[in-house]
Amino acid sequence: MFLDNDNTFLFTLGYEGLKTDDLISHLKQKNIEILVDVREIPWSRKRGFSKSQLETILQKHGIKYVHMKKLGSPSSIRKRLKEESNYDYFFNAYKNYVETQMDELKNLLRMVEKAVCCLMCYERDVEMCHRKVIASEIKRIDNNGLKVVHL
Repeated sequence: MFLDNDNTFLFTLGYEGLKTDDLISHLKQKNIEILVDVREIPWSRKRGFSKSQLETILQKHGIKYVHMKKLGSPSSIRKRLKEESNYDYFFNAYKNYVETQMDELKNLLRMVEKAVCCLMCYERDVEMCHRKVIASEIKRIDNNGLKVVHL
């Protein structure tokens, strides 16, 4: 577990603009033990970032890959964002959705309490990504000083 002054950390990262070597470097730098993929559909046009490829690459570096499909942004919400570019709607709709996934959030919190974890999605800017909502919800249910760091 990554501790600093008795605080537990949860990292997040968007792979936009990165190569797999860059991703591995970021993860190793922070001693990440588990990469948690929070994309609903873990497929990418970007070489090395689709589920099976990524899992194989991470495994070679001693990092566990976990896909949490239920924490992905549902396609209906993503579709409306693409059509309207309305991020207020997107984040409100996603927050309402993720609140229905409490079992999955609790599973994620248990992982965070036992290992150094990093949430991963595509968007580089966390302010444009649903992973900020997930991290916020984990911090809220943890209620024990969890520190969130966006890489």
